[in-house]
Order: sequence, then structure tokens, then C-alpha cells
Amino acid sequence: MRIIPKQLAQLAPEISSWSIEKLRVELSALGFETEVLEGATSILELDLAPNRPDALSVLGIARELRALNALRKNKQVPTLRLEAMGFFEALPHLKTFQLKMPKNNLVPQYRAVLFENITIQPSPRWLQTELALMGHRPVNNIVDLTNYLMLIYGQPLHAFDADAILGDTFTIRLAKTGEKLETLDHVERILTPEMLVAVDAKEPIDLVGIMGGLNTEVTTRTTHVLLQSAVFDSRIISKTSQILDLKTDGSLRYERGIDSSIAVPVLDQAIHFLRSREFGKAKAVSSLNHEMSTRKIRPIVYLPEKIDHLLGFRTTFKKQASILELLGCQVIQAENFKVVPPAWRTDLIIWQDLAEEIARMQNYDAVIPNKKLSKTLISKHESLLEWSEGVKDRIVDLGFSEVLTYSFISRQDLDILGLPDTGELANPLNPTLRFLRPSLLPGLARAVSQNAVFDPILIFEIGHVFPNKSTEQINFALAIAGTKEPTSAWTSRLADALGLDSKEFNASLHLVELKDNERVMYKIRKPRVTLIEISLETLKLKARAIPSRYYNPINIVSYRPISKYPPVTRDIALILLRTTDSDQVAKFIATLNPFVEYVELFDEFISDRFGIDMKSIAFHVYYSTHERTLFDEEINLVHSSIEDSLRSTFKAQIR
Repeated sequence: MRIIPKQLAQLAPEISSWSIEKLRVELSALGFETEVLEGATSILELDLAPNRPDALSVLGIARELRALNALRKNKQVPTLRLEAMGFFEALPHLKTFQLKMPKNNLVPQYRAVLFENITIQPSPRWLQTELALMGHRPVNNIVDLTNYLMLIYGQPLHAFDADAILGDTFTIRLAKTGEKLETLDHVERILTPEMLVAVDAKEPIDLVGIMGGLNTEVTTRTTHVLLQSAVFDSRIISKTSQILDLKTDGSLRYERGIDSSIAVPVLDQAIHFLRSREFGKAKAVSSLNHEMSTRKIRPIVYLPEKIDHLLGFRTTFKKQASILELLGCQVIQAENFKVVPPAWRTDLIIWQDLAEEIARMQNYDAVIPNKKLSKTLISKHESLLEWSEGVKDRIVDLGFSEVLTYSFISRQDLDILGLPDTGELANPLNPTLRFLRPSLLPGLARAVSQNAVFDPILIFEIGHVFPNKSTEQINFALAIAGTKEPTSAWTSRLADALGLDSKEFNASLHLVELKDNERVMYKIRKPRVTLIEISLETLKLKARAIPSRYYNPINIVSYRPISKYPPVTRDIALILLRTTDSDQVAKFIATLNPFVEYVELFDEFISDRFGIDMKSIAFHVYYSTHERTLFDEEINLVHSSIEDSLRSTFKAQIR
């Protein structure tokens, strides 16, 4: 979203003295990633989060900056609100059309004004300039005004050519299967019953909340305009937009949720502009007014100490309440503290949302972290998996290959191997594989089937299984097929490799020789298939030779956090003696200045054109600091100093 700084100053005069760079810094601190687009008139470009529809307007951003300014000065000022001017309320009801609305609350509010004496003409120069700077192409005074008011206040508007609306009814309803509407972009849309449309006595005339119909387009012949300002159900707008793959500025605001309190005040603004000489001195003659319901704002119950605990720093209740009130919330003190969010903050739902607002307004970067030391607990399973790396090493030495199979199996797998039903998924990704595996054996049997061309097949797996509905464990399993050696020879070999007593090992195994019918069901053509499984914990208890090289803990001496400020990168290419070690040069560069964060070799080659016994090497040098963003000017000085040091120390030529 693009904003012209003077627009912010008009709505919030308190910040009129702020430079564009200060605006950028403060908006970024508030959580709105902001860039300055330089030009004859410099503008701000904001990258907004999807959950902040209130910020999709100049009013929303001005409201945030005004609250921040008041907080910094320890003042309590009223929240910036758009108030009605009384023009709409004074208009008589429009009798030309009978307004019909759906009964399912898909249109909580519908307001419209009929204008006569409309003159379609180019917009005033100031409006054309502002729209162009904000990324919109000027069209005419009516269309431009609807776009401008939406960008300033966040309320989408739509203008119909009132004379093109046929009959005496204006209805908003769900579309009928097969209905068609050619929208303003000259594309014929096939409508479905999930879509909300406006229709006249003959046909659809508007894909409401998204794009108008070409049959009621405002043209140079238009003399009467019906200007619509409404609140539509966000879910149906979002669904329609997805089905038709049609996104507009209006649909973006509707699907994210608009301020339900400004439909009338924005119409008053439109009446004010259109009555003026520069917009053609149109006359507002009557209105359509429908309100099925207003959005019920649910109070949020919270305890101030919960906010402190979540954020890790203390803030008095007075401070918390002050911040929330500056943002437009109503703070109620009773047995429990309650906060009623303003109509425009549809993202404030739970008390954690309030905590985020309190931290955001005090600047995240200024929050002093409360370091809490705690022991890092290694789970039993994590310890087992570390130990299993040594088991894998020994099994691979015997000629086995590791496989990974699905954690879900079919009813057929359970029946073939006589396994218990330990849990069925309510919403499986694959309707066939809907059971948690109680064993690794079904997966290995299918792996043997899928690798029938190999002979022999020696595979193993270590993975999680669910022996019953309340237990999870890690098992070790193998499959042996296509060998002439007896199973006893393999179990003896496995026992020796793992440092186990052969008899004790055999007694702990679950060993399955697949029968003829079982091999047929798994489509295995091998004459003999042996499946072996044991609990990894049991295996560890019985193993005499623990593979310690995998089990020794790693001692981490220290670490250095990554800077939150972006690094500055410079390249440096040198010609020096071939005998010079490039690692030595990189280490030398890294010691020359504390701003040097990292040195990376990216090129090294030898060529006679460099001279006898000479070579070329090139490095990326990353400059960074944990305190602030580095400026190009200071990095250029440091980089030049490094080049001088390389010349003097290594007799290098800078390329």
C-alpha cells in the first residue's frame, strides 16, 4: 500500500512535522515494513500483514501514528475516528427502487445515495496526482472519487449508472446456477449459487464486493448515479474471489474485514465532494438504507499479570490501559478486566492479541529480555535414536540397506499379519492407509514386494510404532529375502554384530516367516521371506557393545547470535603468489576490523596472464554489527583499509 505523507498530516496534524524518514522508522517499529519511494514527491510503501485490514487505509495508519505520538509524550488523546456529517441521514428514502436483501445476514449493512445532475468529467488535478502516486490510474470524477475514499478511509464504494438499472426493484441475492455477468473488465463470468450478486428486474448487474457489471457502468452519458457503501459477509466475498480467480482492491478489504462503523460517514464524504464545483455540483436526492445487524464485538477478558508473564517484562495496569485506549479499545474495570476492541480491529480476539499490541506500541526492540535458565531435557526416544545410529552402522556393515516406510497401514496389513487395531485416523490423507502401525513388519513386507528384481533383499528400518492405543515406542526390524542361508545363521550374525548373546537375542525377537498365502497377498514371488522385529529399548538393554562414538554428548563451548541487522557485502579480488594459502588470507581479512563478520572464498584460478607463479583469488566479505545498521560510507572506508593491508602484507594486486 502506498501513502503520501501529507495525507497522514491532514488526518493527524500532530505528526505533520515528522520527516518521511522518521515516518518510515516509526511505521517499521510498529510492525509495518515500510520503504521510501523517492521521486518528485516521495511516498511511503507499506507491506501489511493479512490480519490488519484496518491498516489498508490512510486513516488506519494515521490512527496508529497518532496513538504512538501520544504515548511517547505521555498524553491521552481521543482515538482518530471518522464521524458522520449528517448529509446521508437528512436524505429522504429512495422510492424509485424497492430494496430486497437476503435473510441470511450476508449483507449486514447496505447504504446508497442517488445523485442527479451528474457531469462525467476528468477529476481535479490534485486528485489525479494523488491517485497516480498511490498506484491508481485516473478514470473520471466519479470512479476516481470512489477509489480515493476507499484508499483514504478503507470503505469500498461502487457507482452504478442509475438509469441503466431496469425495473423498480434492486435485489441482492445468491446467484442462480448458469447466470452470467459481464464485469467491468469485459470478461463474462459464469455464476454459481455460492456467489452474491445485485440484480435488477432483468439480470445481474454487480458481483457485489468484487467488481461491477458492464451493463451499469458509469460512462460519459451518465447523468444519475447510485453510489453504494455496504458491508458484505467476508467469507462469501473470499470464496467468490477464489472461484473466479478475481482479486480487486475492494474484495481484498471485504474478505479481510472492514470497519462496520464507517459506511455512512464515507457516504457523507462523497456527498460533500460531489456537491462541490470541482466535481460538477451534483445533487444528492435520496437514499437506500438497510441494516440487518451490526457486528457484535465480544469483550476480551484478561488479567494484567498474564500480560506481564507472557511478555517477560512488567507494565503497570495504568500503562496497559493507556495503550489500549489510545488504540481505540474500551477498558472496563470490574471483577475481571475486560477490553472491548474498536469496530475496525477485527484481529483482536484473545488476550494474547492485547499483549502483542502492548509490546508493539512500546517497540519490540526496546523490550529487555528476561533470561530464564532451564535444563534441556532429552527425551527417552531422543536418546534411543542417538544410540541407534551405531546400530545402523553395524547393520549396514552386514550388507543391509535402510528403508523408511509409511507410519500408516491398511486394514489388509492388519489382517494378513494378525496385528491388533491400535487406532484409526478420523481424517486420513489416503482412505486406504487409515491405521497407525503397531509394527514395522507390514511396511517391510511391502518394501520387499516393491523391490522384487533385487536378489537378495536385505533391508531394515528403525521407527516409531503404536503397540496399543496409549503406547508409542521405537522398534528395530529387518526383512531377509532371496538368500539360501537359514534364518538362524542371520540371527546369529546379527547378535554378533550388536554384541548380544545369541540365545538371549533370539528369545527377544518377534520372528515371522511369511506363509505362501501371505506372500501371495503381498505379491511377493520370493520362496522365503523372513521378518524380524525387536523393541529398540530392549535391544539397548541387552547389547554389551554400546556404539559410544554416536552416544557421546557434544560439548558446545559457546555460540554467537546472528545479528538482527542486515549485513553489507563487498567483493575483493586479488592477484598474489601461487604459494599463498587462501585460508590464511581469509583469516587475515577477518582479523582486520570488528565489522568483518564472515569471509567466503568464491573464486581461485591460475593463469599465465597473471604472471609467473601468480594466481587470482576472490572473496565475499560480509560486514555486520549487532548494534545498528552499517552505512555504505563507513564500509567503503573499512574495505579500502583492508585492501591496503593486503597490498602491504601479501604484496597483492587488487583486481
